Amino acid sequence: LMVEIFDKISKKIDKKVTLTLIGSFDEHYFKLINDKIKNTDYPSNVHFVGRSNLNTIKEIVQNKHFYLFPSMEKNEGHSNALTESMAFGLVPIVSDCGFNKDVLGINDLVIENLDSEIYANKIIEIYLEKKYIDYSKKVICNVENNYIEKIVSNKIIETIKTL
Repeated sequence: LMVEIFDKISKKIDKKVTLTLIGSFDEHYFKLINDKIKNTDYPSNVHFVGRSNLNTIKEIVQNKHFYLFPSMEKNEGHSNALTESMAFGLVPIVSDCGFNKDVLGINDLVIENLDSEIYANKIIEIYLEKKYIDYSKKVICNVENNYIEKIVSNKIIETIKTL
């Protein structure tokens, strides 16, 4: 799905679009994805980065705009990767699974269908209208107001007091 989204955006915008896939994967999955990448117009604009620590990821995402999280898991919990991407100021485009909508807190960035055309169009709209600047600020504020250790600890303590 990510490669399809990348390909659609690349065709509609230009060759400057890049896709960076971060995380571990097995050989079969790598081959499957690589075969899809070879069929795009700009295969050299897709980059694989293996499993990485938070400092490395922070360096990688410095010049990125979006974080895509099209999870199909209906019981999706609170994704650390989603929260981290928000803290870095990336604009998440997420599926409507599990807690994604609640964690993100911006309904306009939640896609109900796992359709590459819908994801691509949403990203293009946000990018061309430069909405990503405001969204970036909003997601950073969301993390600062809800997900830093002090805030979470206080919420847990207050919840325990009410039991």
